[in-house]
Amino acid sequence: MLICQTCGDLFLGGYKQPISENSQGWYLSGDYQALEGLPEKGVRDRSYETYAIFWQRKQTPDQQPWEKNGLKRRWARARFSPSDGTLIPDSSANYNGYFYKIDHPDESCSEIPKYCPNCGDAWDFSRQKTLVNGIEQAYSPIRGMGTGLQKVIQILTQALQATIEDQSKRKTIIFSDSRQDAAKYSVGIQWSHYQDMIRLITVEAMRKQGGDEDLKILGDFQSGKTDFRSARAAIRRLHDKFPDQRELLDLIEDAFYDKEPLT
Repeated sequence: MLICQTCGDLFLGGYKQPISENSQGWYLSGDYQALEGLPEKGVRDRSYETYAIFWQRKQTPDQQPWEKNGLKRRWARARFSPSDGTLIPDSSANYNGYFYKIDHPDESCSEIPKYCPNCGDAWDFSRQKTLVNGIEQAYSPIRGMGTGLQKVIQILTQALQATIEDQSKRKTIIFSDSRQDAAKYSVGIQWSHYQDMIRLITVEAMRKQGGDEDLKILGDFQSGKTDFRSARAAIRRLHDKFPDQRELLDLIEDAFYDKEPLT
């Protein structure tokens, strides 16, 4: 799973395994396919030849085809099947998303695109080709999605404490082999929990005022019924309606990028 750091949209990524010698398309796998190259090769040896990125949306990409290092690149239509993990280029009406495509790629091409197809943001403005371990250097808002250790600890702590009915007996001790890490996690978990509670209280207070269309849009965004742009426009209008709640609304907007529930 990959994510755009700018808009929070999600992408599927996987190592390519050709379906057959004569067919266009691949099986996508989360595991490195060339087992004979392990352990020397792996995540750091990803390239366009070995890795594919798929955007599962039918909306037209925000960015038109572009050129980098003399090669044309674009988001091309494709059909992905979750049941068997196949990704097949498909320009017909049967497509269900787009994959990152490079025309006539060479061995140095990176698997990471320059542009996000949803928001059109780009971080790569260099005109010089820089190679790192034989692969072109790529700067992109799209990156691998992972859960930080602090967030995992926070979720586990909240789940464990929820099993204790007597709130007066809810206490947690977190062990670490580093005093520095223990201090960092302690402060980080408290601060993250405080932010979550602020978001919850803010949304609940706004809901009690009732009948606000912008609040409904935020709720639809959280349930996947509307897109990021509509939610961002709604939060801007809420800033005008509640100027004294700017800090709280900023925290809610931060949740858009973190993909954390508001409630």
